[in-house]
Amino acid sequence: MAQTKQINTIKYSIALMANPNKKEEPKKAYAFLQLNNTVTQNQLVKHMADHNTLYPRGVISGVLTDLGTCIRELVGQGFKVQLADLGYFVPSINSKGAASAELFTEENIQSLRVRFVPGTDFENIKAEADFEYVPTRAAQEAVKAAQRKGETSVDITPKKEGEGDGD
Repeated sequence: MAQTKQINTIKYSIALMANPNKKEEPKKAYAFLQLNNTVTQNQLVKHMADHNTLYPRGVISGVLTDLGTCIRELVGQGFKVQLADLGYFVPSINSKGAASAELFTEENIQSLRVRFVPGTDFENIKAEADFEYVPTRAAQEAVKAAQRKGETSVDITPKKEGEGDGD
């Protein structure tokens, strides 16, 4: 059975970036995702309820709230939490190095974080997406500002480091 596209258009812009480890090399063009917005839990609950689920919004909201609480609790106890093919949540620790194991203490631990590792539901997600090139946010804002001023052209040439607007 052929997979149907469930993902809409993903918008991206392009920026020239230097390799921080090889500054002598020429900059290369890279894609940067342009997020549409943030979906809140309430919006997600409504979206899920609109997908012909048997559960009302209150139940979905309660399950999501409890899910978050339980994942936090279990990950905080050092467990990896698997959610079927969606993926799993796993604790991640960051620390400063010590000269030796004897000198390492809890003070070297800088953070305990939660990492999400996508499962098979997210495999080959690119094949389900269409991509649309859009101007950078800075270029979009420059055009909006020019339109508000009644200007008919905009210079979106990136400023070089140390270059000001001039006097």
